[in-house]
Amino acid sequence: MEEPLVRPRPLTDEAAGLRAGVPELSEYVDRLCALVERVDPLIRAFVPEPGRHERLRSQAREVAARYPEPGGRPPLYGVAVGVKDIVHVDGLPTHGGSALPPGVLAGPQAVVVDRLRA
Repeated sequence: MEEPLVRPRPLTDEAAGLRAGVPELSEYVDRLCALVERVDPLIRAFVPEPGRHERLRSQAREVAARYPEPGGRPPLYGVAVGVKDIVHVDGLPTHGGSALPPGVLAGPQAVVVDRLRA
């Protein structure tokens, strides 16, 4: 029997573990990026992004520095969230599922992205 590509973990368990520091955010990012590299060629769910791993590691360091104490970490501390390309995210192309050039759909970052990052 073939091993499944992904072993889902309930979001509540993932979030609780990250808040407690198990795994550390850098390890979580490394595993997440490895999973995306392995699975995305099959499902093509992510916009190609050179330097994604480095960007996510940098953001993880910023989040860890912002919340050094596990007891003060917010509920979704460090949890990765994929945002569909119909929602504008600063620094990433917004295609809206179309062949239009990304600049056509440019604008300010969506409030939902700001809130998730906060």
